[in-house]
Amino acid sequence: MVFIFALFLISWLLYLVFYFKLNRTQVFLLKMLTSIFLLLFGIITCFRSKSPEYALIIVLGLGFGVGGDFFLGMQRVDRKRKQLHLMLGILAFFCGHIFYLLAFQKYAELPYYIYFPIAIIIMLLSWFFIRFQKIELRKVKYLSYAYLFISALFLTFAFGTFKNGIKPFSFFVAFGALSFSASDYVLSFLYFRSVKRYKTLKYINIILYYLGQLLISASMLFV
Repeated sequence: MVFIFALFLISWLLYLVFYFKLNRTQVFLLKMLTSIFLLLFGIITCFRSKSPEYALIIVLGLGFGVGGDFFLGMQRVDRKRKQLHLMLGILAFFCGHIFYLLAFQKYAELPYYIYFPIAIIIMLLSWFFIRFQKIELRKVKYLSYAYLFISALFLTFAFGTFKNGIKPFSFFVAFGALSFSASDYVLSFLYFRSVKRYKTLKYINIILYYLGQLLISASMLFV
């Protein structure tokens, strides 16, 4: 477990450092290597978890995350089918979020009349933010709105785990979900709007994304 974790950290660091120094194919391979090491870490952690059911659902979410990484990464490699890869990537992460929120829901135990309105509010705030920042979602607009809603539920259930008290498990879940969601917001600027500080935002996106996934993976040890 420690060995795989170390390999993930090394790969993550290399991906971060060399993102703008290697060609597209090399960056894509390094990204996939990082994601696969994270998935392997999650699988090993799954066998050490005291809640196999929760851990299995998290691993499935990680698996869809690897799929999302593959399709989003393919945008830079296969430019002719960029739009298709983008849609498949969003769809893969959408499915991954469903598994995550199903896992979190068991420990949040929030009634529908609480988590549903909160999710709606988070989604509307996100929508206003997108409009205010003039982010053009173009052909993936409706798919992105669906993803916004599932992400809002994802966050609501993650922070809902604090309902049973302030524990390490809740911190890992909540701040993992928050970091993951923050990486999505940064990514929306990179994909759907011209930005001046592209490199800085890309570095932030890489850090937030893998940090979020790592924290969620590690939550299996504390459940």
